Amino acid sequence: MEFWWASLIVALLFVVSNVLIFTVFKGKRELCRRTVFFCCIFILAYKVIYYTYMQIIGMGWTKFPVEYSALTYFLFTIVVLTRCEKLMPFAIFSAIVAGIAYNFSFIFSVNSFLPPDEPIFEYVFAWLNHSLLYFCGMLLLLYVYPLNKKLWWEIPVGVAVFAGYAAIMQNTVLKGLDMDTTIIYSIATGSLISYVNPALEGKDILINGVMGLCGESGEAIDMVKKHLAQGHDLDREKLAKELGDIAWYLAETAHAIGYDLETILQMNIDKLKARYPEGFSRENSVRRSE
Repeated sequence: MEFWWASLIVALLFVVSNVLIFTVFKGKRELCRRTVFFCCIFILAYKVIYYTYMQIIGMGWTKFPVEYSALTYFLFTIVVLTRCEKLMPFAIFSAIVAGIAYNFSFIFSVNSFLPPDEPIFEYVFAWLNHSLLYFCGMLLLLYVYPLNKKLWWEIPVGVAVFAGYAAIMQNTVLKGLDMDTTIIYSIATGSLISYVNPALEGKDILINGVMGLCGESGEAIDMVKKHLAQGHDLDREKLAKELGDIAWYLAETAHAIGYDLETILQMNIDKLKARYPEGFSRENSVRRSE
């Protein structure tokens, strides 16, 4: 496990947060209320600024509040800050579940959370926000808003609403932005390989990527060879699938060296523009220095 140290740190911090919950804050209702209030202001302000910034720079389609924890950020903070007690049971439940799920997933599958192509602050704030959700949810459940048995039905209904919202967004807004599902973005950046085979690390991903490129390219070439030289019918659907395999391994190789496909393709465009500023010509191609 390449990032075992990060897994250990998160595990220790999760233990520390629980120690604080059950010792320092035990029975201190007003302290819990104030702590949660200020944490919610921080979480809400950060997420609003973050999502707004992503929309401004044109990356909104990759950073959109669709999944469970992203929705919980807004639900939990707004419910707490407005003191909407009728929605408090589901808000608390969502916060605790999101925090536990993230921390335990991080601890036991750390490499899938730390791809090399994103800045470190994103990892830190992702962990911090999820941990604050758990911390605040536990404080409210234990010392401020004990579970109201009459409102237990909010939890399954709320989960169903979240799931329905996510399904609608995936098939409407994101689909309109050429993003049918968030898994497509994971494939495009190469980060999905960490989920498919979490045992692959560092140079193993690089080796798997370049070897896969060679193998899948060979299969595509062989199909075209048989079509042109041996009279076989060209199976376009099968060739398209081979191209998909090639794209997969290309993205994986880029991911292994810390790049995404968008950056690599833009680098190539910039190189060609510099080489042929007035468009391609045979003379410039012959005389080029590189």
